[in-house]
Amino acid sequence: MKKTFIIFLIIITFITISCKKENVTGTDSKSQIDYIINKYHKEGNFYGDILVYKNNKLLYKGDFNKENEKYPIYSVSKQFTSMLILQLVEENKLRLDDKVIDIIPEVLPNEFKNKGKDITIYNLLTQTSGLSPISRKLNFESKVYSKKEIINSFITEDLLFKPGTSFKYVNSNYYLLGIIIEKVTNKTYSECLKVRICKPLGLENTGYYTSIENSSKEFEKNTLNLMINYYSAGGIYSTVEDLYIWEQSLYTNKLLSKEYRDILFKPFLRFYGCGWYIHKNFEDKKIIWHGGSKTSNISNSYIARIPSENTTVILLTNELGIPKKLLKQIGHVIGIYK
Repeated sequence: MKKTFIIFLIIITFITISCKKENVTGTDSKSQIDYIINKYHKEGNFYGDILVYKNNKLLYKGDFNKENEKYPIYSVSKQFTSMLILQLVEENKLRLDDKVIDIIPEVLPNEFKNKGKDITIYNLLTQTSGLSPISRKLNFESKVYSKKEIINSFITEDLLFKPGTSFKYVNSNYYLLGIIIEKVTNKTYSECLKVRICKPLGLENTGYYTSIENSSKEFEKNTLNLMINYYSAGGIYSTVEDLYIWEQSLYTNKLLSKEYRDILFKPFLRFYGCGWYIHKNFEDKKIIWHGGSKTSNISNSYIARIPSENTTVILLTNELGIPKKLLKQIGHVIGIYK
């Protein structure tokens, strides 16, 4: 979830562009992926699920944990939050250039209303607001904090730069977007996610727990605390099957018209759109992706798509995480990287 994780995935992207393919057993893509995944699993380095579609056809599906297990997807949650915001924009309930202080003044301290007066919804979506990160003094695994406590941990800090002039990936941006969604809809973030995304798509194993009491037994308490605290910036759980249905919906108008879907995948300033990273591979094909992690050095969730080929890669793991080399090797096999 933290900035070091983002740096880690960016490094993977650029390193793999210049790397040669790893030697793996098998001539076809499916057997190569099977060899790679089983190798890491047998060595005790991968426990999770993987789903790969290439040219809109199932290439590989592997369950190396409990079948159909739900996983925290951490920062992959951001793409769901950006979808909810763009839906409200399309419904004329919000504008991308709306000022944050005009929408949720009640949760912002007076001293912020001057320095943060120019921050727009689009700045939050594209990580260009200049907001500081959520304070590391808050131990998200130890307890559930109030929204006020979390907001005050970053909103009282000075802006890192003038809004719209630079990029800084922080969970603070998407945390405020969740507050905005609840204010505009008069519903909880969990309800909006269920009614506006999960129900229309039939996502039966995707959601957000609003409290420990309302959660199931599948997650440890420290993980639940983390998910609840990360809220709209990283609190959603899902499965590889549900994430594939979600990803495929992005080719359709089922949740959002093409005009507004294009906004999701349009990079602003650098390589970040609205909850997605956008890069070009060695063949100049657009790669749209995002990852999520519980800690700064481990990636626990990953989704990548090549729209021109309708190719999708989804990995979800337990706390052990996704080995960097595994991501690189699979990227080679399916042609994301040279």
